[in-house]
Amino acid sequence: MSREMIVLTAITAAGLGVSPALAGGGGCGGQVIACYQKVQAPDLYATVARQAVVRPGYSETVHTPAVMATRAVKVETTPGRWRSEHHPAVYGTATRKVMVSPARTEYSTTAPVFKTVVEHITVTPATVRWENKRDLFGREKMCKVLVPAVTRGAERKVMVSPGGKVAHHVPAVYKEVAERVELKPARTEKVYQPPVFGWVEQSYVARPASSHVVNHPPVVATEHNKVLVQRGGLSWQPIGGHGHHW
Repeated sequence: MSREMIVLTAITAAGLGVSPALAGGGGCGGQVIACYQKVQAPDLYATVARQAVVRPGYSETVHTPAVMATRAVKVETTPGRWRSEHHPAVYGTATRKVMVSPARTEYSTTAPVFKTVVEHITVTPATVRWENKRDLFGREKMCKVLVPAVTRGAERKVMVSPGGKVAHHVPAVYKEVAERVELKPARTEKVYQPPVFGWVEQSYVARPASSHVVNHPPVVATEHNKVLVQRGGLSWQPIGGHGHHW
């Protein structure tokens, strides 16, 4: 008996619960209980599921740009400065007295002044004489009588004032003259001109640019692989044959 037949007999006997000696039939010519034939068994495979990395994990740096906005800002459009401001002189009309001719002393020549005076010249001087007179009663009396002097008038010129120079004061002569006068002199002063402000639209960063790292996990998928569980080979398979005799 070959090795394969011995193995098959042992398997069959174990399966049927008979002894190997009985299974072997003890030789040809007896009643056949079961028949087996030698066949080629295929390989035995099983499907195994396992986790496989489809895409490995990686890190990515994501840049977020800055967000800009605008706002109205008060700015100085013209700076303040000092400037020179010239004020011209102010003129007006004033009236003043002007001396046309100064005071002076003038002299005039006067002739001597004469007057005619009458002088009495005594021709006969006064004398005293006695006169015999009678009063109203006839009584004689002697009277001493003054005989006045005998005079005659004689005219002659007498200089009252001698001639000469007479000073005459002539006052100054004035007249009113209108003339242009400076009421306020010209001047230059420093004037501060304040700055001028305006509103302009100005951009500003509402949110600054930023960068952050995003970690992408690996992508894992389930792979189903066919795995050889048992390699096939020759085996004995039961076949029909009941009632036959060897």
